[in-house]
Amino acid sequence: MTSEKGKSQVKETNNDAKDENKCQLCSKLFKKPKLTPCYHTFCLECLENYVQKFSRVGHFKCPTCKGDITIPKGGVKTFQTNFYVDQIHNKTTPNKPQVPCDICGPYKPAETFCLDCDENICAACTASHMKMKITSDHLLAELAPYDNTAFLTRKSRAPLYCTYHSGEEITIVCKQCKHVLCKLCNTDDHRNHAVKGFFDEAGKAKLKLKTMVENSYIKTNLKSQKDYVEKIKSELVNLPKRMKKDIRKVEMHVKKLHAMLEAEKKNIEKQIRDEYFMKTSQMQNELVECQKKYDHNRSLLTGAKELLDSGDDQDYIHRGSSLYDSLAILNMEAPAADKKVIGGVRFEPANVTSEMIFALIGRIKDPFLEKVEQEEENEAGPQFQVRVARARVGVVHIFSKEVGTVMTTAVSGIAPMGNGRAWIASSGYPYIRLVDVNGTMLEIVNIGCNVDDLTKTNLGGCLVTCSGKKCIKYVNHQLEVSDFISHTFQHPHGIFSRVGLEGEEIVVSFSDFTSKGTPGYGNGYIDVFNAKGDLIKNTISRHQQPIRIDTDRPSGDYCVADLSAGTITVHEEDGKVKSLYGKQTFDTFTPYGICFDNQCGIIVVDQEQNRIIRLSRNGAFLQTLIEGNNMRGITSVAFDEDNYLWIGSEGMVHVYRLVVH
Repeated sequence: MTSEKGKSQVKETNNDAKDENKCQLCSKLFKKPKLTPCYHTFCLECLENYVQKFSRVGHFKCPTCKGDITIPKGGVKTFQTNFYVDQIHNKTTPNKPQVPCDICGPYKPAETFCLDCDENICAACTASHMKMKITSDHLLAELAPYDNTAFLTRKSRAPLYCTYHSGEEITIVCKQCKHVLCKLCNTDDHRNHAVKGFFDEAGKAKLKLKTMVENSYIKTNLKSQKDYVEKIKSELVNLPKRMKKDIRKVEMHVKKLHAMLEAEKKNIEKQIRDEYFMKTSQMQNELVECQKKYDHNRSLLTGAKELLDSGDDQDYIHRGSSLYDSLAILNMEAPAADKKVIGGVRFEPANVTSEMIFALIGRIKDPFLEKVEQEEENEAGPQFQVRVARARVGVVHIFSKEVGTVMTTAVSGIAPMGNGRAWIASSGYPYIRLVDVNGTMLEIVNIGCNVDDLTKTNLGGCLVTCSGKKCIKYVNHQLEVSDFISHTFQHPHGIFSRVGLEGEEIVVSFSDFTSKGTPGYGNGYIDVFNAKGDLIKNTISRHQQPIRIDTDRPSGDYCVADLSAGTITVHEEDGKVKSLYGKQTFDTFTPYGICFDNQCGIIVVDQEQNRIIRLSRNGAFLQTLIEGNNMRGITSVAFDEDNYLWIGSEGMVHVYRLVVH
């Protein structure tokens, strides 16, 4: 009988085989299985339907791994047929007789098939197979006579037949096209190609693959990946509990703050009441005194009038002098109406800001970012201060203003110039405009050809890329326009200025099509020029369509938004890739404008979603910074030294202030 360990591994392997023998698109057994360049198999019809529905400009994403796949000439039907899967299904039958054990002979029925030894073996041989040290880690598939997914026979002995020429056996491998062929194929489309014998090439490939399969590091790495998968599963189980715990902590903390606020509220209310009671008593006493004084002075004035009307000389002698003295005192007093009556204290509400709220309630911490920060500090040592992105920041709207006269024209580039000013470029138009943070239009310059992107130079001028005309223009302090590079080999797009070892460096991204053209594949690159326009560093990094770039001046790193690939890459100063965003991170991600902020984050325009997101430089999505509900067609972003975030959309420029939580 098969050992318990053997049974467990056989069952697990067989279950995996059942899953692998089904198309992930239709969940049924494969029909005409086709193998993609990323080694995933799908039914031809399923794949054709999927590509027809989801392909985009000659590309589609693999349904399994989301990798980018170029549609070959002739369509997906020209993909390599998965002959192994095809053979399994051609031999599948519910009433096929039992397969004999290849070791014990025809009288012992095989129960398993060893994928490593390429043999059918019985129960006793399976048990021995699992006990022997040299074969204990082999993969075994269970043979079930009435299982439609079973009946594996020896792969190496099964002939393979051409899918294009019925009955013709595969005998040749085309080295140029990497396709397997029959003799008829070789006389047709592959007549002048280099070919090799099928079985010789298969033997070499098998030996090469076996060496890799037996590599101990791969097995160790695979086990490590499995352990990590288990960690993720465990974390997924614990996440809801931790979420509830954190939400409860927020609730308790806010309740505590509410209780403190309520207590302070009652204390202030008591102070106000006490002050008003005391003030009321004081004013009542003052009222009595003032009323008495008023009545007395009024009676004096009345007596004086009566004396003047009906008095005699004797009355003037006896009473006139005293009345005069009393009225003289009243005449010298300031008018009582000029005095202010202060009714009591006043409550002055505090100016509550978002920073105060965040300081009171707290903030969300990302353990991943904290771990990265600690690791980088350990690697860098105490002499280097590590800069790690804040998990969340906020924005405060300053103004939005129409740019130019055509509202449908996208603001394609923004170059902050300092002191709250920035040059604005509008796609498809030859003008750049200088505006300030109050929305005032300061200058307009005609470049002479349609502009794409622009950047500030170290001397305070402005460099402008003109993608359509394949040139780069320079605008000086006097607003005079001249050629920086009169003609470039490909279309220039993004541009920024940085300080190199030998002075100012101008970094430019190029591709073989304009921003509105049909995307190519792998033809974009980044070049570096000196301040005179001479090429000093050729192709420091390659991309598909590097539409925008920006630099982090403190570190020298630069980031690239690749429109066709749907990726953001962060590079060291010499072009070495540090991290990648997109593809696996987002289902639909079309980056355009990009810039670094002063909190070690990267701000990106996601055109597909019409929003602005924020990323860290270590591979983490931090937050959605702005949902573009009130902005149509967000295209560009820029961040300046005064903490202003400039945003360009269709016909509009918007300015926000970045707020650190």
